[in-house]
Amino acid sequence: MAALDIDVEDVPLPPLLIDLLSQDGFTIFVKGPKEMGKTNLAMLIMEICQGLELRKFYATNIKTECYYVEQITNKPDLDQWLNKKHGKKTFAMDELGKNLRKFGFASKRNQDMMDVIQLIRHFDCGFIGMAPASKFVDSGFLIANDILDAEIRKLSKGFAKVIDYYHGETYFWRDIPATSIKYDSKDIAKFDMEKEEDTTKLPLCCQVAARAAKFKEADASMAKIGAFFNLNAEQTKRELIKHLKHQKNFFHASQTPEEVDVHEKSEKSP
Repeated sequence: MAALDIDVEDVPLPPLLIDLLSQDGFTIFVKGPKEMGKTNLAMLIMEICQGLELRKFYATNIKTECYYVEQITNKPDLDQWLNKKHGKKTFAMDELGKNLRKFGFASKRNQDMMDVIQLIRHFDCGFIGMAPASKFVDSGFLIANDILDAEIRKLSKGFAKVIDYYHGETYFWRDIPATSIKYDSKDIAKFDMEKEEDTTKLPLCCQVAARAAKFKEADASMAKIGAFFNLNAEQTKRELIKHLKHQKNFFHASQTPEEVDVHEKSEKSP
């Protein structure tokens, strides 16, 4: 796949898909096996929309080097983006199978995610979700015409089948090029319901404790928690013990300067 030239009008995009991307809001599911270019396709769609001036604003939970694509990894920031940007928008979510899991329909996270996806349409925003297969995604998302407008199945890197529920047609997209949007394919594309608190100005022991609290449900090892701070397992354990000496809980986001001062004095004491 050759890199996409700036002239996006030369990209062989199916006419019905162009019409769908021109709507005020839409929901598209891109699926396919590993290394089939699902993320490339989502970025390419945004690049085409930008080149054809179909939409004005673009965001994703993936790290990119594109000046017009913002990275948004949590619901509060997405809400702010939707409210402040006036005009047609597109948000692409990688790892949809992790953020909207199959058989998680009763979970609060899945209910919140479905609320996010349905809310997006009210702000003239299109949603593109990516996952390896339908079996990884909540079935509520896959309801044709109700929520889902199109499903794009990647059959190879340059070839895809489009099941267009919006127009009631099925067609193929051939000769799909590589997007010129540079993105981090190794990035873990997360999306959180809450915004992370900034702990970088707190003492090291508190930062370690905050990270431990974040990963406690995943049963992360001391080595895994400490790796973020270049600490080994034993050093991580010592920092957690230091933190527990002056706090009963792992972390409290509303620390006062006086509490921080207590931490600093505790670190200096023998």
